[in-house]
Amino acid sequence: MSGQQKEFELPIIYLRGTHYEMGAQLGEARRDEIHAAVGLVQKEVERVSTIEAALSRAAEYVPAIEAVAPRYIEEVRGLATGARISFNEALLLQLRFEAVGFDTASGFGTASAATPQLAEGCSSFAYMHAGQRVTGQNVDIPPAHLSMGQIVHMEPPAGPRLLFYTYYAGLLGYLGINSEGLSVFGNALLSPGWRKGFPRYFMLRLALEQSTVDDVERLLQSVKRASTINLLVTDRYRTIADFELAVDDYARLPARDGSIFHTNHYLAEKLKPGEQLTKILPDSPRRWTAGSTLLATPIDQTGDPLQRAQAILKDHTNYPAAICRHAAEPPRTITDAWVTVVSLIAQPDAGLLSVCPGNPCAGDYVSYELQ
Repeated sequence: MSGQQKEFELPIIYLRGTHYEMGAQLGEARRDEIHAAVGLVQKEVERVSTIEAALSRAAEYVPAIEAVAPRYIEEVRGLATGARISFNEALLLQLRFEAVGFDTASGFGTASAATPQLAEGCSSFAYMHAGQRVTGQNVDIPPAHLSMGQIVHMEPPAGPRLLFYTYYAGLLGYLGINSEGLSVFGNALLSPGWRKGFPRYFMLRLALEQSTVDDVERLLQSVKRASTINLLVTDRYRTIADFELAVDDYARLPARDGSIFHTNHYLAEKLKPGEQLTKILPDSPRRWTAGSTLLATPIDQTGDPLQRAQAILKDHTNYPAAICRHAAEPPRTITDAWVTVVSLIAQPDAGLLSVCPGNPCAGDYVSYELQ
């Protein structure tokens, strides 16, 4: 099941200054890749809409973003300047799911059209090892994103320093750790009611700027969300919690025996009636069972803390739609073409993010340090 893949390291981009300056720095450093990302998003959008309509809808989210985090709009403006693209194009990179109507109830798309094109299938986990946290995720999306990923080290004018991965250039926040010892990973979830509000990728970024799990939960109680996602969060107090988000509700799932595993379906009873993503990702419950079983297996707490994490992320139970996801041959659906484009392992107590581009069964991890 494992195989050879081209060895390469993802670029790391260091950003520092005002929010506008950081956006401009990213735009200039990754200009060619950002243009490629805009082209990729345009192709995805045109399957269900026109690019003009999507750009127009993206602009409608500005008031909701400014109400919560106007600094993000400044970063988008800087990104547009540095990359030499329009503001709306830079904005669309941050909320392409919302702008094309990923939710079937939004009126912009249908389950047969929008949803399969833009979904993402990921498996994430967190556990304690000898008093230290280990957490991580495989990101499963179309293979075109493999060569577009990057690591971002961000030192904003206020708040914690951030170290995160994004799967295409121009994205201003995704999965990673911060200098307060917080880690944030996330999985796609889908339930009805998407609307104009604060978008999902910026929700990940906003969570990553917090100090504790409880801080993140307070955000969920106050921010008017546009969309749905899952947040797996740990903090320096050794708190591990999973937050399943609907649009108007959420559920906090505590760790069991010091660990959590999550995929792409709701586990909380009150949110299960709205479940929609398993229609195109029926493998999600199987991945959850496989990962939960591996986490429940006793281990030697004196051994290598990364050994267990790597074993989980390399697991091929239910291959090819496994935790370590491979393309199905021949492909019968759009999701059959998805692969694991990156495997991430964080050690927040040590300020380390270890990254393996592509399938972890066929590559090596490179560690990046939060400066």
